[in-house]
Amino acid sequence: MQEVKEARSITNKLTCEKITFLKTSRQTGGNYEYIEVDLPPAGEGPPLHFHKNFEELFEVRDGQLKVTKGKEEHILNQGDKMTVAKETHHTFSNASDKNPVTFRVKITPAHQFEESMRILYGLMMMAKQMTKASRKTRHTQP
Repeated sequence: MQEVKEARSITNKLTCEKITFLKTSRQTGGNYEYIEVDLPPAGEGPPLHFHKNFEELFEVRDGQLKVTKGKEEHILNQGDKMTVAKETHHTFSNASDKNPVTFRVKITPAHQFEESMRILYGLMMMAKQMTKASRKTRHTQP
């Protein structure tokens, strides 16, 4: 029997945000997860939020990342790093409307982030497909 491997990357079809899982919780024994995120020009991450169980270390690989941490906005350039502690409200977005941004995030400790993102992106894709089907049905009814 052939083992089915999950794709290392997932893409949010609505925002075009792409997450690549570089190190998973399974690979690190639950110590951390390590991801790479690609955001298109003017791309936005999630709304302002916080995490109760893990911290995030952001590191910009290419482009400019705007990180809102608490009430402060920070522009991170290639090589810059920023840690967001547990229970700190934050969000991120691409600081440029012309160029994409690529950054990495280390999530410590690992907290089922990969599974959560796969479920969330899957649900968003289903909602998009249902909306398309609903529109198509409305337009084809007499």
